[in-house]
Amino acid sequence: MTMRHIMSTSAGFAFGPAFGSTNLKADEMYAKADLWSGTNDDIIPKLAKLPLESQPGTEFRYGLQQEVQSAVLRRISGEQLDTLLERRVFAPLGMKDTGFDVAPDQRDRIAPRYALDPNLKLVLAQDQSAFPAVAGTPPGVKPKYLLAIAGLYSTTQDYMRFAQMLGNRGTLDGVQILSPNSVKLMSSNLLPEGVPMHFLQPFEGIGYGMNVGIVLDPARASFNGGANGAGTFYWGGVHGTWFWVDPTYDIVVVGMLQQQDGGNPMTGRPYPVPDVAGISRAITYGALVDSAL
Repeated sequence: MTMRHIMSTSAGFAFGPAFGSTNLKADEMYAKADLWSGTNDDIIPKLAKLPLESQPGTEFRYGLQQEVQSAVLRRISGEQLDTLLERRVFAPLGMKDTGFDVAPDQRDRIAPRYALDPNLKLVLAQDQSAFPAVAGTPPGVKPKYLLAIAGLYSTTQDYMRFAQMLGNRGTLDGVQILSPNSVKLMSSNLLPEGVPMHFLQPFEGIGYGMNVGIVLDPARASFNGGANGAGTFYWGGVHGTWFWVDPTYDIVVVGMLQQQDGGNPMTGRPYPVPDVAGISRAITYGALVDSAL
């Protein structure tokens, strides 16, 4: 596998049925490997003993590639993921409320996570830890394993600063985090011809760059299309965070919920209530009145 495969989430690793399994036997082997029980330095030796689900570059499969990205970053920098991100991204961007834990005197600011009961009534989720892979870790406490795919606490203000940096092609308030060419590559479709992005079903009109989905054809785009300009890039979180950057209309949007599986609609997975992220797109583009855009 190459870094292009790892960055475009097509390196060949399995993950789980919820993300569109093509090999249930491989999923079972990965589940039994107890990948999340140790530290970030423990997962790569475990992965090395597992077979790939598919030949690298032939299948989009969201999940473990981000953990391998984290391992590569740690090897290159000599730093753990939390200190690296703080030094290279969070501190320079002024993202003072973003990290893998929350200071004890700030934990009352953590929004509780809700879930839908059988009657579609919002109730407190049974597990309030950051992500199922680190279930049981109290809210705000740094887990032993720092999830690269879904492990951060943040605020809408901090997330907006990050998204606006991407919208500005790598800079914010005079601070350069990425080069314009890096953002251009990141927001270009890197999946090979004939390899669709998919979760439970293949997406139409959508590609995938470096950890972001790319709207290639707004009129045909599954789940995340519509009025978006071509070249819009986006992603979201499992419990209902989302952002998109639309370079055609110069729009950057961030939204956040705290609702278990609230991110399902973005991936085409079933969720029994309206798609708030989709509604936010309709409202945003419906408000554009400048014909020059």
